[in-house]
Amino acid sequence: MACTIVVKLLGRNIEYSAFHNKVCSLWKSTQLFQLMDVENGYFLAKFQNSEDFEKVLCQGLWIVYDQYLMVQPWTVDFSTTKAYPSMVMELCTKEESEQKVSREAMRMGNESKE
Repeated sequence: MACTIVVKLLGRNIEYSAFHNKVCSLWKSTQLFQLMDVENGYFLAKFQNSEDFEKVLCQGLWIVYDQYLMVQPWTVDFSTTKAYPSMVMELCTKEESEQKVSREAMRMGNESKE
C-alpha cells in the first residue's frame, strides 16, 4: 500500500465526514485521496501521488479541533489494537530553543528585580 498514511487524532474520536472535510481543507492535496475509517479512531489516507503523501507526512504539525493529528507511514505490522501515546512531545529547532530560554531568563530576571 504505497503512499498510505496511518492517521489518528490524539485525545478524541471524530465522525468520519467531519474529519474528512477537515483534513481535505488542511492538507490541500493536488489530487483526490481516499480516507478510510478502520477502527479505534484510526484512519488510513491513501494518496494518488508521492508529492501529496510526502507533504502530509513531512510538512505537518497538523492540528484538528485543537488536537494533534498523528501521521505515520503505513507498515504491514500496523495494528489498530496497539495503544498509541495520548501525549506528544514538542520538538523545536535549536534557534527556537534558544529563543525560549532567552525569554524565560528575561522573565526570571524581571521577577527577581521586583
